Amino acid sequence: MKKHLKFRIVLGLTILGQLALHSVYGDETFLFSLHFAPLLVVLAALSTLTRARPLALVLAGMLVLIVSVNNGLQFSKVVGFFADQGLTRQEILQEMGLQKIVGSLKAQQ
Repeated sequence: MKKHLKFRIVLGLTILGQLALHSVYGDETFLFSLHFAPLLVVLAALSTLTRARPLALVLAGMLVLIVSVNNGLQFSKVVGFFADQGLTRQEILQEMGLQKIVGSLKAQQ
């Protein structure tokens, strides 16, 4: 790790600079996540070159499990949302009398 001293300094200062910048400029952290997310990935990758490698790998594995569960839950919400929207679309088409037109267009394809 000693041969990466300048890189570690630059990485640390860049992360601190991004943290300071986004602390001043707003509450909406999602908009700024692309600014510092790659830096955190590099920091995590760099941690595997230290004595803390086993800890870094365990934490990365835990993160994968937690993110998988969260993504599954969010996907379920999205599927439910679009299922409700599909019914609304069908109802609107029926009210407008366009259901037969849309059905015949689908049959032609």
